[in-house]
Amino acid sequence: MFHAVKGTLLLVAALALSAFYPARLSPDVTPMQQLYIIKEIQPSIERLGIIWNKATHDDEVLLKIRRAGTSLKVKLFLAEVSDLSDIAPQFRILTRKHKVEAIWVIKNDGLVDSPIGKDFLIKNTVKAGVLLLAPSEDWVSEGAFIAMKRQDNRIHLVVNKSVAEALKLVVPEKYAERTQFAGL
Repeated sequence: MFHAVKGTLLLVAALALSAFYPARLSPDVTPMQQLYIIKEIQPSIERLGIIWNKATHDDEVLLKIRRAGTSLKVKLFLAEVSDLSDIAPQFRILTRKHKVEAIWVIKNDGLVDSPIGKDFLIKNTVKAGVLLLAPSEDWVSEGAFIAMKRQDNRIHLVVNKSVAEALKLVVPEKYAERTQFAGL
């Protein structure tokens, strides 16, 4: 009986806390799901750059991303960064040499999502007309195109409406009820 009461109290406490702390973006949206949604939004996408801080990422994630790219016929270009001074040159390589149509920041890592790194990537992807798939909702509020989260066991999109309009991108109707617009 004690365990049942304790379990019920823990559940009530978790539900109460979730009301104060809304769902965060989750790594539960797999690379395949994220890339599939990007392909639905921009079917013509063939080249995708990934900003990658090897110090904070593991090779298993990269393997999953590569599998997703191969499966969906998207050529991936990896741009490794190890400090802030790497971000601008890697961005230029991705956009000028590899002519990527989107850049994907996999997760907030303390380097790429620093105020300087984030600001640079947001401003320059918009300027270059390149999609920015962001690791969290705060990026979208600041000007990135899209972030994804799992909530209620479904994938939800957070889209910057101004960027979507500027890039002439439309979120497919099937995601309409699960899309939150930010940065208005």
